Amino acid sequence: MIQIDFNLPLEENIAYLLAKKPQISFDDDELKFQAHQRAFSVAKMMQIDLLEDIQASLIKAQAKGEGFSEWKMGIIPKLQRRGWWGEKQITNPKTGEIKNIIIGASRLKTIFETNMASAYAKGKKQAQFDPDNGAVYLRYVSLMYGNRREKHKAMHGIIKHRDDPFWKENYPPNGYNCQCRVYAYTKEQLDQRGWSEHKGELPNIADKSFQGDILENSDQALDKIYLEKARRIIGINEPSKLLKSLIFSDYQSIVENRKRWREIKGLYRDPSDKRKIIVIAQSSEELKKFLQTKASNIYLSGETMQKQKNKHPELGAFDYYLIAHMGNKPLYKFRDGDYSVVFVEKLGGRYRIVYKATRDRNEIYVTSLVRYSRDDKMFLKDVENLKRNKEEIKKMEE
Repeated sequence: MIQIDFNLPLEENIAYLLAKKPQISFDDDELKFQAHQRAFSVAKMMQIDLLEDIQASLIKAQAKGEGFSEWKMGIIPKLQRRGWWGEKQITNPKTGEIKNIIIGASRLKTIFETNMASAYAKGKKQAQFDPDNGAVYLRYVSLMYGNRREKHKAMHGIIKHRDDPFWKENYPPNGYNCQCRVYAYTKEQLDQRGWSEHKGELPNIADKSFQGDILENSDQALDKIYLEKARRIIGINEPSKLLKSLIFSDYQSIVENRKRWREIKGLYRDPSDKRKIIVIAQSSEELKKFLQTKASNIYLSGETMQKQKNKHPELGAFDYYLIAHMGNKPLYKFRDGDYSVVFVEKLGGRYRIVYKATRDRNEIYVTSLVRYSRDDKMFLKDVENLKRNKEEIKKMEE
């Protein structure tokens, strides 16, 4: 029996998507939560081969860190070749009901964002529910502008202990296009912000096909599906060229990411060896220009990790893992001698990363990581303070 390591963040998400068996659906309400978790179901689309192409393309997009625009450019030609672009008549195989639907960029965006959000949410919730994570109070954060669900906005700011049954049914995403997030805090951090735990009962707000605990998956059932998928891929049934190409071409990067995650998690759990140093990320060409270095590796030391855990217990190993996936489009950049400060946005939250380059510019270290929730006023205060006192870099050097 194949054993899946559900502690891996990005790799876990890829394996999770691979293990989902494509299933045809007609209306979202037909989907129970277990089917939603175990099946890759795109509403109104009726071709298994098309579902598998979309599934493979989403896995590839996540493995390569692609955004919606890049993914769309690759998948639209496949939809057009199969005749799945524009207005279509779809027949419900159960009832014979015929509906007209339009498959376009907006529907693709829903497919992309829902599946990426679900995969990342699973990894994020695992990190927040890790027994070693001391930030046990979870705060629900909803976008309060635009056309948002009223029942989601009503939960904005609600704080519950992570053991409260509310989170079993209502950990976001709680519907298609849901952009709600959950942030974890210690009791001390709640007191500092003047926040308190909500004591009353709360209604369930998740749409029908999103109900249930995103973490409650039968390992045995997923193992069986994964094994079935693996057998198909290796030759019992002919895999699609895209899926086959993905598995082999991206295998090396997946292995490297898995190795990096285990090193980060090991250092996070035991940072007692202050001299221990691990590679936490690879430096992009844009970051090299900003940091004025040719160094390819970005390091994190046991000493820094220990200081970080003491000062920011709300951060889990997953947050440090995300440094490698925070992209090349920072919100703000500042320089202060050998130190450089970057503010980025990732998975609906904001982070401040402090890098230090050695004087010979041959090595780069992460010396600080801070996470802000979407509505945390400290974010703008910290940015304004740096604007007054440090050199802001508005463009990357040529």
